[in-house]
Amino acid sequence: MTYRPNPIDTSSVILPRSIEKLTEALAKNTHEQWAEQRLNEGWTLGPNRDDDLKTHPCLVAYEDLPENEREYDRSTAMETIRAIVGLGYRIIPPEDAGNTSFDAIKDDQEAVDAIASFLAEARQLDMVALLSLWRSHGSKQSARRVEVYRLLAERMLSLGEPLAAYDVVSEGRALWPRDVRLRQLEALAYVRSQVTDRARDLLQDLVSEGHADAETLGLLARCYKDLWERETDPDARRALLTRSHDAYQHAYKVADSSWAGINAATTALFLGDTKHAHNLARRVADQCSKELDRKDGNIADSYWTQATLGEAALILGDVEGAAEHYRNAATIGAGRWGDLCSTRRQARLLLGCLGLDARLVEECFVFPEVIVFHDGDQTALARWDQPRNDRTEETFRRAFEAESRTRTPAIGCAVLVAPADLLFLETIQNLGGETTVVLPYNREQCLRDIAAAGGAVWAKRCETAVRKAAAVVEASTHRHKKSQLTAAYAARLLEGLAAMRAQLLDTRVRHISGYSCAGGGPEGSLPEDSELFPTEVKAFLFADAVGFGRLKDEAIPRFVEDFLGLVAEVTNACEVQPAVKNTWGDGLYLVFDTVEQAARFALDLRDSVTGKDWSSLITSGDFSMRIALHAGPAYRATDPVTGRLDYFGAHVNGAARIEPITPPGEVYASQAFSALLALEDIKDIQFTYVGVTAWAKGFGSFPTYHIRRTEH
Repeated sequence: MTYRPNPIDTSSVILPRSIEKLTEALAKNTHEQWAEQRLNEGWTLGPNRDDDLKTHPCLVAYEDLPENEREYDRSTAMETIRAIVGLGYRIIPPEDAGNTSFDAIKDDQEAVDAIASFLAEARQLDMVALLSLWRSHGSKQSARRVEVYRLLAERMLSLGEPLAAYDVVSEGRALWPRDVRLRQLEALAYVRSQVTDRARDLLQDLVSEGHADAETLGLLARCYKDLWERETDPDARRALLTRSHDAYQHAYKVADSSWAGINAATTALFLGDTKHAHNLARRVADQCSKELDRKDGNIADSYWTQATLGEAALILGDVEGAAEHYRNAATIGAGRWGDLCSTRRQARLLLGCLGLDARLVEECFVFPEVIVFHDGDQTALARWDQPRNDRTEETFRRAFEAESRTRTPAIGCAVLVAPADLLFLETIQNLGGETTVVLPYNREQCLRDIAAAGGAVWAKRCETAVRKAAAVVEASTHRHKKSQLTAAYAARLLEGLAAMRAQLLDTRVRHISGYSCAGGGPEGSLPEDSELFPTEVKAFLFADAVGFGRLKDEAIPRFVEDFLGLVAEVTNACEVQPAVKNTWGDGLYLVFDTVEQAARFALDLRDSVTGKDWSSLITSGDFSMRIALHAGPAYRATDPVTGRLDYFGAHVNGAARIEPITPPGEVYASQAFSALLALEDIKDIQFTYVGVTAWAKGFGSFPTYHIRRTEH
């Protein structure tokens, strides 16, 4: 088959909320036209579709259709509207009001106003909407205003997405490197990603430049408080807590901010100064109460006011009053997981300090579970080429709803390899939850394989689910010969991504199986090809000696003896030797069985090189290493040229493309490596987000992480 569908690219089209009513009307009309045509052709209502008897279960009113059928009609209508806008046409509502279509923007201020209005719909916006807006901005020079970057980053941080916010801020800072608000938001993204030392350094720079405003001082105080929590030495702990309190107190004097004031009260309590803590808490509570009175009962935008009143009540010993304010805050801030996480954390610290039962306040904050669905390819909906059965689909959907319907919409994660996986993702999305999708290989090939096996309907539904996902990760660039191993690697990657998401929100991961939902079925759903070479999941390390190019020829023997000798010492000290070891000039390539082995070796090598005096080898400039890590399936074979065991494939190349963009003296890693490392629960090694980074030689731009030893 040579035909390849080429639909209009609508990925950059953002539609205003006013279009939703039109979408629903068009979806209903699509169904009405289809039903009218079927009835005219002699079809009748029946329990199942039967082309011979001409019966169909969907010959009912639009309102009586199953949700998945209505969603299919909505998707068709929405894509039609997106295509119209994508071709340059404008859709103007009858009242010509509320239009936030960015293709209709005429000037800079209109762009800012439209985006600000879009972001202001706090109760309706989710991360998918924000990501769509972010991805669409590139073609709009008019949207390149600093206010847009600030607003987007603030909203992403509020929703509990510090990594995405960091990407927004990074691009904004490339355009406006000295913008104070962007630098503050970058620091907040670091704080909420637990990269405290970078946040502290950034904020100290702002203070030294004269930007000692309440926001900067408050964030710096937060850094000291976070470091206090992690410190183990009693004297160092008290010193950090004192610095935190002094910074909060200074911020309160600068701006009379209730946020800074309540944190000054909290840190005073932790320091044992109960009288000062109570005085500050009463003053702040009075400020907040007056603020609520000014709003005359309108609490729609009073999240932080309610959260602050809850904290003040706790400090003053009014636990029931605190619980009431926290419940109000949780209601107002529904979906603002970043803000809620910060409030819950502070409440936990106070309850621990006061010796009170954490359950009194803990029940006020209900966070979404991260639900990982697996074994979809071992169920009654395991294969794309199975005949579709509406009754079976409905059974699965109800089972998923029963598993996933909680007090807050869940975060659903699945590897999309079978119809059962698709139904799980659709269910989570229909319930208002967030989804993470891992594709076993590149998106285009996956959708082509699904269409070839099961037809265009399955492929279209998969495409819709992927488009609605908050995160989509391709486990490999293309399908491996051993597809079951590819699926197993993708499942492991999914587990790591789920763990990373749960860590950010401080929530739990729960697993549900296709067996537990709807029983087993035929095995396998991906195409299976013959195996040429064995395929294994390995961790790959590429490293390069920075400064090697400045060595004089007579220094090469010393380089071999001292530098490569040091590398050999670190390698020989490994408890488990690398599966492959190779060098060429200043380059180093090793293959490890696990990500932990690779990460430990990388840090040991980095520290050994950094800690050695190389002045006898190189007389000018620094001498260090760039080290890069990646993990994934690769082909194992004996190299016909060298006669030695080696590994081949795109994942090996991936590691090689990270090394050139790694800063000297650092260790960088791919998202896949970091996700697998997250599953190991290693206390002395941490990974921190660097951003979506362009890898070398046009390989593409991918989320990249910094591997380092844990602070304190």
